[in-house]
Amino acid sequence: MTKTHDCLRFVHIDTDMTSFSIAHIVNVMSDGSVISTCHLEGVLQGSGSSVFRGDQPEAQTGQCTVHASANGTPTGESWTLDLNATKYRTDSLGTYRKQGSPQDGLVYALACSTR
Repeated sequence: MTKTHDCLRFVHIDTDMTSFSIAHIVNVMSDGSVISTCHLEGVLQGSGSSVFRGDQPEAQTGQCTVHASANGTPTGESWTLDLNATKYRTDSLGTYRKQGSPQDGLVYALACSTR
């Protein structure tokens, strides 16, 4: 492994008192391949993972999708997370999806640290 990006965002929605965290961890291997995991914890739960060869476009962003549940029941919500690494900073952008929701397409920025 050559690099790991740890990204996190805490979300609190006042209208319905919802609180949860979104985590996106991207491990870049020496051959360019990527192992990506993503998690929701709190009122919403879920996890996802992806593995990409270095020549796949998704390896550049460590793309990962997580589907939400609350108390074990699917909510119809999901986030697709993409690492946004530039020369000057790294963050992860999480795009929210829920059909029919006014928030569908909302993008959350996750702060990242790299080791």
